[in-house]
Amino acid sequence: MRARRRTKQSAKTAILEYPKRIFVDNSTYKMNYRPELKTNLKPILEKYEKFYVEIGSGNGKFLNELAKRNPDTLCIGIELKEERILEAIQEAEEKNIENTLLIRISAIHLDEVFDEQFFDTIFINFPDPWPKSKHEKHRLTASPFLDTYHNILKKDGQIILKTDNPIMYSYSLETLPEKFEITETSENLKDDDENIKTKYEIRYRHEGKPIFQIIAKK
Repeated sequence: MRARRRTKQSAKTAILEYPKRIFVDNSTYKMNYRPELKTNLKPILEKYEKFYVEIGSGNGKFLNELAKRNPDTLCIGIELKEERILEAIQEAEEKNIENTLLIRISAIHLDEVFDEQFFDTIFINFPDPWPKSKHEKHRLTASPFLDTYHNILKKDGQIILKTDNPIMYSYSLETLPEKFEITETSENLKDDDENIKTKYEIRYRHEGKPIFQIIAKK
């Protein structure tokens, strides 16, 4: 049975119990450790040929289901909150899902850890829309983030964005063509067996909100 939800401080300690499943970018605390992080990841990455990454993986509901459906692919979750990282990896452990790992790092620094043309698909699920104009730089489809995604995405690789926020949707329709070709859009994404839902998507669909999706190709 999963442990009760931990505090930020206790989760920060608990994630150290999974040194082969959770990797922490310590540069947010001390000096720049990203070269060390890249070295530590290498033995795991060498076991796979295909890679997915979810930016802002939260409690891991989407990530773990994605990994379960794609057992030959390494599914990497990027998340900053230790409590959510811990919850995601504990679920993977309980369900014996081996092909996931979590990294505590900002998405903007992914190209400092992963090689060029590394990922097959980048998933961005229900990111914070940062609706105020002064906060535009924090949006996960702002130009600096797109530069990073372009560096780490394979040729013909995809970005798949889902959001419930029309502002984020419209903004991303404008910014993504800076680096990518938009191949598919939806303003009311159909829910079927192939659609993997996050906890937020489940909630929004229950509330009757439309789900927006953009698929873009490098």
